[in-house]
Amino acid sequence: MRRVSLFVIVLALAMPFAAWAQAKPDAWVDVTLDTVSRAFAHPNLSATSAYSWDTWQSFEEDKKAGDASFSEDGFCDVSKLVEVLQKNAPKGSGTGSGEPSELAMRDALRDPTVRDLLRNTVCLHPSEWDSAADKSLKKWDRLNKSPWNLSASAFKEQTDLIQKLQFWNDAFAGVTPAPASPTVWHFHPLGFLKQLRQMKGVTLDQLQRIVPQAKPSNLQKYIAYLNEAMEKWEISTPLLQAHFLSQIALESAYFSATEEGSKGGAPAPANTGHQYEWRFDLDNIRYGDGRRFRGRGLLQVTGRFKYSRYGAYVCIDLTANPELMATDPWLACDSAAWFWRRGAPRDINDVINEAEKTGHGASRDTVTAVTHQVNGGENALKERIEFFFNAKRALID
Repeated sequence: MRRVSLFVIVLALAMPFAAWAQAKPDAWVDVTLDTVSRAFAHPNLSATSAYSWDTWQSFEEDKKAGDASFSEDGFCDVSKLVEVLQKNAPKGSGTGSGEPSELAMRDALRDPTVRDLLRNTVCLHPSEWDSAADKSLKKWDRLNKSPWNLSASAFKEQTDLIQKLQFWNDAFAGVTPAPASPTVWHFHPLGFLKQLRQMKGVTLDQLQRIVPQAKPSNLQKYIAYLNEAMEKWEISTPLLQAHFLSQIALESAYFSATEEGSKGGAPAPANTGHQYEWRFDLDNIRYGDGRRFRGRGLLQVTGRFKYSRYGAYVCIDLTANPELMATDPWLACDSAAWFWRRGAPRDINDVINEAEKTGHGASRDTVTAVTHQVNGGENALKERIEFFFNAKRALID
């Protein structure tokens, strides 16, 4: 399956609630995304994010009765891992049975794509750092056999090195409770660190320091979606994130509300949004539009026009289902980031970056300028400034 990152693809609206991307000069691909299933209309595309870990797989031994597999020899014998090598071995390298040769499978390991596939796995098997298991299983005897075929001197050199590195028994001596078994889940450190480096968002602890009034359960509900939205919409530097999160802290009543008039989980009064009735600048052209399209999402997207425009982007008819922007945590976060980059009078990233060029990106004046973009005025400016400097201390200083 071909994977396309939603965070770099260029979308073009070809028809209402359909999205297309140009793959080649003369070819376009339907990239309409179902935001519930996260599945593309095109069968060979999938949405990926560093925060979803979609490219990772977990494996356990697929042992059958009588198999000499890792429960006996201490190695992780998972046929799916071998299949990755077989599938990616150089063509024309097969043996008489039609399977790739051992040499060809070794060559496949030199392919960076194959290495990344294998590094993005988590496997359950006995630790190679347990010397007691080594002695009972004699698992390193395998190195004398195909495909390794180590010489006697090379075998001794390798096993001597392994014994010097083994730490399991010493590490857990006297520890209570100690692991019940050396059979544990393993991951490749380079693959794990690469994944973490792609995740440039904030932690739950940082978010709590920015908004100390917020309930931890509310922060936990939104943090993964917030990080995904900031990655997608390139709100990616600590300064941009500090401004973004501090405005959300105020607009969402400390992450307790995703609908105007609501607070602490209580429903909004029925007449909330009446002040927006017949606001032609918001495209509220029908009776009831003010209440129907009151502010929703973590940055309170407001008005028929913005609901229609954002709905077209995510391929959901939000004019027919406006409440989704408040009830769906993903939409609540993504709509906030969309508004930040596309729905405000200016791209708010640009407002901040321009101020930063003169050394004023973290100033009170810039918080005020950002507030004008978000709120249209200076409502609760003192609190917004306070949240921003909380965020600055948590993310920048």
